[in-house]
Amino acid sequence: MTKTPITRPKTPSLLFHRGKSLYYCRLSGVVHYLGNDRAEAQRRHRVAVGEWLSRDCQPLPPAPEVLTVTELVARHRSYAKRYYAASPKNLERITGSARPWVDLYGPTPIGEFTPASLRTVRDEMIRMNWSRGYCNTATNTIRRIVKWGVSEGLVKPELLAALECLEPLRRGFTEARETAPREGADLSDIEAIKEHLPRPVYDAARVLYLCGARPSEVLMLRVGDIDRQDPDVWRAVLERHKCANIGKSRVLFFGKAAQAILRPYMLKGATAYVFDPRESMEAMRERRNAERVTPDSCGNGRGTNVKEQPERNPGEHYEACSFLRAITRAIAATNKARKEKGLDPVRTITPYMLRHGRALELRAKEGLDAVAAVLGHAHLRMAEHYGKISEAQARGVASRLG
Repeated sequence: MTKTPITRPKTPSLLFHRGKSLYYCRLSGVVHYLGNDRAEAQRRHRVAVGEWLSRDCQPLPPAPEVLTVTELVARHRSYAKRYYAASPKNLERITGSARPWVDLYGPTPIGEFTPASLRTVRDEMIRMNWSRGYCNTATNTIRRIVKWGVSEGLVKPELLAALECLEPLRRGFTEARETAPREGADLSDIEAIKEHLPRPVYDAARVLYLCGARPSEVLMLRVGDIDRQDPDVWRAVLERHKCANIGKSRVLFFGKAAQAILRPYMLKGATAYVFDPRESMEAMRERRNAERVTPDSCGNGRGTNVKEQPERNPGEHYEACSFLRAITRAIAATNKARKEKGLDPVRTITPYMLRHGRALELRAKEGLDAVAAVLGHAHLRMAEHYGKISEAQARGVASRLG
């Protein structure tokens, strides 16, 4: 997969002011004089530029007594944009978690923020109907922003130590709502809505289940990423994935069932994405043209009423949100048709439920190690989270052993 290039700013040069006989450099529009000794000026120039780059090319921050919550969040966002350049979803999560904090305490100097203030922010999250788990996650995100501020000299360490004293919300001791445990889904759930799914989405969902992959891992696959030298098992080594930052590799393996789904897509170029939404758009137009009732001699001809500059164009590959949206719309269309026939509706599923369902199946048939290996978990405790022992297994043990 292609890597997101990281652009580095041009290093400000060391200059000499003839009128004052001083060396200087200009950082963020501010002139910094570095003395008249060339060797010492060169050393101070390296230090000043290095600190300036570490601040994401921003000017010196105000003191903690003056720096506001809004300014701290803005500076952290500038840092996070570069740090999470390859995973913008993390940046969106951080921004969303900090929003109640900024709304309530934006103009407040960060030095005046207290654990009681953090509790007030968390209470606001509860009023926003955030779940208990997400309230705790968002609160920890705020702490991490403050921790980053401490490392940058923007926040006093005493504030971080004080905020760490706020206990997380506990089940049964808070008004925050609880989320239902995630259930697993399997191929039968996809088959139930097949009629209303675009073909690439239908095939991607089946491959996702068979590989136990995360949605982004399947949707970002290119034809050239798939190694087909072994006819029994194809493989794809992913360069960008969730655990890449801790040095863990991620390899997807495709058995005979997954190969049968992928084979028609292997005819495209090596750099083309396997599941292309533009193909489903073209298929939709073909279907509508085939279902056309108006004679070709009447009405609009094919392609005559296409906007030259539409508001939205399909991209080269599906995003996780558009993938989920396609599945959600297919479920709604299926249930509408079933309701007209007097049938019970199909249940609502998400892409991660397919991953979870695959984990349950692997846990029952192959064991916990297989769950960790196929799903690409860095630790077995994550495999335990996704591959919980089913009630059927417990019932079987009770039946056999009493």
